[in-house]
Amino acid sequence: HDDLLVRRCLQRWASEVRWPRHASHQTPKPLNEADRRAGVAMWRCPGDPATTGSIAGQGAAARKYEQRSCARPSGSWGFNIGPQLKCVLIAVAEMLQFRPGRRLLDWGSGCGWFVSWASALYGTQGYGIDLAAASVAWSRRFAIGDFCHYGGLDLRWVPASLFDYVTSFWSLYHLLSKPDQCSVIGQLVTKLRVGGRMWFG
Repeated sequence: HDDLLVRRCLQRWASEVRWPRHASHQTPKPLNEADRRAGVAMWRCPGDPATTGSIAGQGAAARKYEQRSCARPSGSWGFNIGPQLKCVLIAVAEMLQFRPGRRLLDWGSGCGWFVSWASALYGTQGYGIDLAAASVAWSRRFAIGDFCHYGGLDLRWVPASLFDYVTSFWSLYHLLSKPDQCSVIGQLVTKLRVGGRMWFG
């Protein structure tokens, strides 16, 4: 049951469970209210969503997702994957150790399910980027978080060192060029705060 799941996930951090310490990992400092407001102020969607036609794989992906509807149970996936996706989110959240108030950036956010569940179950502040205008419009109306329509590879508009977690699920494979994949991953790394964590699946 979702209500029980929400309570269990949030209770995990009620007593401020410490992250495991490793020589190569620094624990981020807790966010205070000033940090939260600063993050909201720094997040601005680009005025130009950027064209995808010249990026190998992106044009086809954009056309595919524009034809699907987030209003359906299958969402942007084309088949009902809701329960499995929620399971993936919980596994990733436990691995990266999501904590309330932390900032999550999801590249390829689709209908916003991943970001919404992270917020509902773990109390994170979610931000999403997606190339499908219809998916972003639906997310802005029904999902939890802030979402931007953008299909380009230049992510300089995304604030650096702002996020505690960066995730991306079933998105990177749309980029058919390995240099493009490496470019996106390299840029997303710079969006993490010191001690932040990232996952691609």
